[in-house]
Amino acid sequence: MKQLPFAIRILSLQQQSAQQLRDYELWLLLNGSLQVTARGTHVLTKQDVLFFEPGETVSALPLGDNTILAVTLDSERFRADLGAANPMVRCNSASVPGDYVPLVEHLRLLADAFFNRSDVDWTRLMSMYYQLLHLLERFRVQVGEVSGEAAVGEHGSGAAAGALVHCEGRSEQRLFQPVLV
Repeated sequence: MKQLPFAIRILSLQQQSAQQLRDYELWLLLNGSLQVTARGTHVLTKQDVLFFEPGETVSALPLGDNTILAVTLDSERFRADLGAANPMVRCNSASVPGDYVPLVEHLRLLADAFFNRSDVDWTRLMSMYYQLLHLLERFRVQVGEVSGEAAVGEHGSGAAAGALVHCEGRSEQRLFQPVLV
């Protein structure tokens, strides 16, 4: 089978942990609550989503039982597929307002397909990967939105929200076409 540009794990943290990430990572808290420190401190509750960049040190403290869906995205492939050397994504439902429902639903479907991939072929998983990129593109920081406040339009302001703040030197445009199967 061909290599996928992502991997998915189900985590349950029982004690405080810290790690430096090698790739992009997206967490969906399936249940429970968790305090996460990465460029600020965020308390995640059920259905919260948080996006991390390579090199970030992430510290997590469980606030009771929890289950995390962790999607790791290959850094080189992610950058290439978004057409940017440094794709700045700001996705933090714990502190940045926005419509996260489509992303949460897609992450659940992607995990189901990933863990039951004997029934799903590689092409379908790749299609779902490109759909994930399409959903994440909604949370990209655009030109002119990065200033001292790091405003991100309808998704809130970075400094005020304590969000994971990034800047991206591209104007808004579709940088890839999802493959639909």
